[in-house]
Amino acid sequence: MDDSVLRRRLEDKIAELDQANRKLKESEARFRSLTEMSSDFYWESDAEHRLTQRGSADRKVSTVSVFARGAQIGERRWDIPYVTPDAAGWAAHRAVLDAHQPFREFLFSRMGIDGSERFISISGDPVFDATGVFTGYRGVGSDITERRRVETALAESEKRFRSLTALSSDFYWETDEGHRLMARSETNSDESKAVFKSEPRLGKSRWEIPSLSPDVAGWAAHRAMLDAHQPFRDFEFSRVGTDGGERFVCISGDPLFDTKGAFTGYRGVGSDVTARRRAEHALRASEDRYRDLIENSQDLICTHDLNGQLLSVNAALVRASGYSQEALLGMNMADLLTQGARPGFTGYLVEIATSGRARGVIHVRTAGGEARWWEYDNSLRTEGVAAPVVRGVAHDVTELRRAESARKSSEDRFRKAFQLNPDAININRLEDGMYVSINGGFTQITGYTEDEVLGRTSLELNIWDDPKDRTRLVQGLKKDGFVASLDARFRAKDGSVRDGLMSAAPIDIDGVPHIINITRDITERVRIEDELAQSEMRFRGLVEQSITGNYIIQDGRIVYVNPRMAQIAGYASAEELIGRDPLSLVAEMDRDMVAQNMRERMEGNVTAKDYEFTGLRKDGTLTVIGVHAARAMHNGRPAIIGLMQDISEKKRAEEQIQTYVAQLETAFMSTVEVATTMGEMRDPYTAGHQRRVAEIAVAIGAELGFDARRQEGLRVAGYLHDIGKITIPAEILSKPGKLSPTEYKLVQGHAQASYDVLKDVQFPWPVADVALQHHERMDGSGYPQGLKGAAIRIESRIVAVADVLEAMSTHRPYRPGLGLDKALAEIERGRGSAYDVDVADACCRLLREQRYTLPL
Repeated sequence: MDDSVLRRRLEDKIAELDQANRKLKESEARFRSLTEMSSDFYWESDAEHRLTQRGSADRKVSTVSVFARGAQIGERRWDIPYVTPDAAGWAAHRAVLDAHQPFREFLFSRMGIDGSERFISISGDPVFDATGVFTGYRGVGSDITERRRVETALAESEKRFRSLTALSSDFYWETDEGHRLMARSETNSDESKAVFKSEPRLGKSRWEIPSLSPDVAGWAAHRAMLDAHQPFRDFEFSRVGTDGGERFVCISGDPLFDTKGAFTGYRGVGSDVTARRRAEHALRASEDRYRDLIENSQDLICTHDLNGQLLSVNAALVRASGYSQEALLGMNMADLLTQGARPGFTGYLVEIATSGRARGVIHVRTAGGEARWWEYDNSLRTEGVAAPVVRGVAHDVTELRRAESARKSSEDRFRKAFQLNPDAININRLEDGMYVSINGGFTQITGYTEDEVLGRTSLELNIWDDPKDRTRLVQGLKKDGFVASLDARFRAKDGSVRDGLMSAAPIDIDGVPHIINITRDITERVRIEDELAQSEMRFRGLVEQSITGNYIIQDGRIVYVNPRMAQIAGYASAEELIGRDPLSLVAEMDRDMVAQNMRERMEGNVTAKDYEFTGLRKDGTLTVIGVHAARAMHNGRPAIIGLMQDISEKKRAEEQIQTYVAQLETAFMSTVEVATTMGEMRDPYTAGHQRRVAEIAVAIGAELGFDARRQEGLRVAGYLHDIGKITIPAEILSKPGKLSPTEYKLVQGHAQASYDVLKDVQFPWPVADVALQHHERMDGSGYPQGLKGAAIRIESRIVAVADVLEAMSTHRPYRPGLGLDKALAEIERGRGSAYDVDVADACCRLLREQRYTLPL
C-alpha cells in the first residue's frame, strides 16, 4: 500500500477518533447529570420492613409506573416477585436493615407493567421515635432502567473507541521469531519529523537499541510477554528523538503463526505519544498547583450546582464544618444551614441563577452541633462546563460577630455588674478625687447614698479611718498602675469602723482619667481571724505544756516538736531538733523498722500506727519509746503527726511481771507433774502414759491450728486426764489377765473420779471436763455419760484420739504393744463414728505425711 494512502487513512481515523471522544465526553456529562439528580419516588416501611407508603417525589413525577403499586403495600421487598438480585444479595440487604443501618443505591429489578425488566435503585435511612425505638425506614428510589441501557450502549461505544485507538499509528513494524526488527515504515516520509534519529535498527531487538525508558525490569516484563507469544497493547518506551529531546513511543502488536501453527514473529503499529505525555505532565502540574492553592487556602471554598448539591470542597471547609469530605459531597448546601436559615436558601439559589453572583452571611451548624456565621461571595460559571456550577468562597466571621455583639452589650453588662456587685464600687475623678458614681454595695456597706457622695471627696466625707491608708493607695497607683488587696479601715456614716480589702485601677471615661475602686467588707473575716489566732494561742499553750511528746515530720525532717519531746530525747530546747533527720533519734538496731513505718504512712498504705522503738538520747543513752503516729496534712502538704512517751520504766515493770508469770507457770507445771508422778507410782505399767498423751494431744492441736495458749491447755489436760486412777486398787491396775466385769466397771469409774479431783481447781482451761469426757465417743458409745458429737468438747476429742494412739502403741500388763500401724488402723476405722473426723485426719497427717515420731 502506498505510504501517502496509508497516511491519509490514519489521519481520517484519528479525526474520527477525536470526534467520537468528544461525543463520548458530552454524552457522559449529560448522563452523570441525569443520574445524580434523578429520584422517581418516595417510600416508607415499618419496623418489620413492610412497605407502608410509596409515592412520586415532589420534584419529579415518573411518566411510567415501574410496578403495580397497590400490590406492594404491606409487603416486604423480597416477598414481591423479582428478577435480581439472587438470594444472597437479598440476605445481605436484609442484614443491613435488621442492623438499622442507612444504605445507599441498593439495586434490584422486576418485571415492569410494560413487560420488560426494570431496574430500581433505592436509598434509605432508619427512623427512630423520640425514645430511640426503631420504627422503620424511609427513603427515595429511582428507575435506573434507562441508565442501565445507556451504560450498555456506553460500553459498546467504548469498544468501538478502543478499536479505533488500536488502529491509529505513526509507523508499522515487524519482527522475526527472535524478536529482531525485520521491517519498519514511517507514515511520515519527512525525516525531520521522524520519531527517532535515523540509525541502523534492522536485525536488532527492541531492547538492544539505546533507550531512556523503561528500566531493565520493564524490558524484562515486555520480553516475557513476547516469549509467551501473547498480543500486547500500548507498550511505551522512550529514546532520544531527532529534536534531541526525549520522545515517547507507544506500540501494539500481535503474534504471527504459519499455517502449521509455528510462531514466526510479531507485527504491529506504533505512535509518537510525546505530545500527549507532555500535555499530561503539564496538566498534572497545573492541577497540582491549583489543588495546592485550593487545599491550602484558609478560605472556605466549594462548588455546587443550581440545586445546592455540593460538588467539591476544600480542606478548610472540611475543618470548619466538622464533616468528612465524603459526607459533605453527599449533602446539599441547605443541609449545612441552621433550621432558621433554611427558608432563605431558595432565594439565594434564585439570586445566583439570575444575577450570576450572590453575597451575604449564612448561619450554619457544624457536625458537632455548633452554630457558626460564614460570610460568602459566590459566582456562577456557565462557560466551559457541561452544566452551570456555582463557585463559592467564604470565611468564618463568627468570632467577629461575637466580638461586635460583645462590644454592643459590654456597657450593659458593666452597668449590671456595677450595680449588682455586693462589694462597694466607686469611681472617682483622678484630678480631684471627686466621686462620680457609686453602686448599691457602697451604700449598703458605708450607709451613704449616691446623692450624699456625688460631687464630694472621701476626705470631705471622712471615709478613711486612717488617712495614711489613702496615701498608700495613691502611692501604689503611681508606682504600679494598680493596687490589689490593700488592707484598710474606713468609717461608715453611722461612725462604725469597718475593715476593707481594696483594689483600684485607672479607667478612662470619655477621655477623662478616673479611678475605679472595689472594696470588700472583711470585718467579719478579721474578727474570725482574731478569734482563730486566740484559739491557736490557747491550743499551742496546751500542746507546749503537754506531758506527752508531740512532733511533726515532713519531707523526711522534723519541722515541729514540743518541749516534752525535746526532754525525752535529752535536748535542752525544741529548737535543737528542728530540721533534724528523725532517724537520728532512733537506735541503730531499730532504724530500718522505724523508716519502714514512716514510708508506709507517707505512701498511704497505713493511715495510723502504734509501735515501740529504742530511742537514742543526745548523751548516747538508750531509752524505750512508745509512739502513736498518723498521716495528716501540714501547711497543705502530707506529713506525719505523732505523740511519743518514754516507756522505759513501764517496759521494766512488764518484764518483771513476765518473770513472775514464768515462775508461776513453772511452779504450776511442776505441781501437775508431781500429781502425775503420784498416779503413775501406783500404776508402773502405764508410767509415762499421761505425759505421752499430753505431747501427742499438743501436736494434734497444733496441726488443727490451736494457738499456744490452747496448746498449753491440752498439755495440762493430757498430764491429768487419768488422775482419777488413784482411786482404783493397784492390783486391778497391774492385773496381767482379763478383768472381770466388776473390775472393768471400777476402771471405767476413773473418768468420773478424775473430774471429781479436778473440778474445784481454777484452771484457765476445761481440764476437769476433758478428764471426764476423754472416753466419750462421737456416736454415743463411750462412757461415763454417753455423750454424742458436739456435746463433747473438742479438747476431749483430741485427748481421746491421743489416748487410743498411745495405749495401743505401748505395752500393757495384759498384752504387749500392738504397734503404730494397728493404732492408726483403729483410728481410721472409727473416723466419723467413734472419733472426730478432723481430729482423726490431723493425727494421720502427722504420722504419715509429716513423719511425726511418738514421744518415748
